[in-house]
Amino acid sequence: MNNKKGKTMRKLTVIAAAISVALLGGCQQTAEQPAPQQQVQQVAQSEVEKANAFFEEVFMRNVMRSPVYQTYMGIKQDYDKWDDESEERQLEDLELTKKDLATLKSIDRSKLDASTQVSYDLMQQNLEDEIADFKWRYHDYPVNQMYGTHSTVPAFLINQHQITNQEDALAYISRLNGVTKVFDQLIEGLEVRAKKGIIAPKFVFPHVIGSSKNIIKGAPFEAGKTQPYWLISSVK
Repeated sequence: MNNKKGKTMRKLTVIAAAISVALLGGCQQTAEQPAPQQQVQQVAQSEVEKANAFFEEVFMRNVMRSPVYQTYMGIKQDYDKWDDESEERQLEDLELTKKDLATLKSIDRSKLDASTQVSYDLMQQNLEDEIADFKWRYHDYPVNQMYGTHSTVPAFLINQHQITNQEDALAYISRLNGVTKVFDQLIEGLEVRAKKGIIAPKFVFPHVIGSSKNIIKGAPFEAGKTQPYWLISSVK
């Protein structure tokens, strides 16, 4: 949806990569080992399992907190909703990130195998970066000549929200009705940035205005062909 959404996607990608690395590496034990050594390996295996379970838990929690990312993954649980981009939600996400880092550090890295240590390090770096970067969350341009909520919302509705039955169509209508809140939250964020003096360069404005006008050409905004995101077709 915007730069924050891109960060969320990257966050989920990093965690997914961590899970993949850990699962592919595994921690294998031979059948015949001296009892003390076998006990040590069992402890290590337990810590590896704990780490892998945590990686997967965080990944799935973040996915299920993002209706938009759910749609990208083909999950329809919150198919009628948009992501919450409010300040309150960002603060909530920050607290979850801090808790995730604390939980990660409670895992004994020295007891992990090589591949799970890589996953551990990737996740730790990602979580620490998110916490450190939080104070700069308004230092970007969520609407610009390259991308922005004004263009990604209709693109998402056209390309990602698949309609195969009546329930999907009703969810689509709910998302259309929810666009107002999406843009209200965008405006709030832009106003915070303006107060901080964080405004896109002047040359960006004509490009954004032009692309925004293209989105509202045609019916139902004016005479002409109906815009595709207002069409509900392929309902079986």
